[in-house]
Amino acid sequence: MSWTVYRIERADTSFYWMRTFAELCEIAAEEGELFAQEVFEAEIEGAFEAAREAGWDGSLNEEPHVFILPAKVEFKFGFVWTSLDEERPMFVVAPEALPWLEA
Repeated sequence: MSWTVYRIERADTSFYWMRTFAELCEIAAEEGELFAQEVFEAEIEGAFEAAREAGWDGSLNEEPHVFILPAKVEFKFGFVWTSLDEERPMFVVAPEALPWLEA
C-alpha cells in the first residue's frame, strides 16, 4: 500500500477513543480471521517504514491507534501514534492524502 505520512504537533485531545493496533488484532484473532491479522501486520510494518522515511526515529510513546476512512468499495485504515523525541510529535500515516493535515 502507498502511505501518506504527516508529522504534526501533538494534539491537545487524545486519540484513546480509537482502537489500538493490538485491540484490532485481538478482535481478528477472536473471530478466527487469520488472513486479516496477517494483512494488519503487513500494513503496520509498511506504515512504520513510510514513517521512518519521513523522519520518524522509530520510538513509540504508546502503541499505534487505528482510524478508519470510508471508501467506495471498502473501508481503509490508517495509524496514528506519538514519538518519544523531545517534541513528542504525532505521526499520522494514511492510505491517502488528508488535505486538512497539510500545513
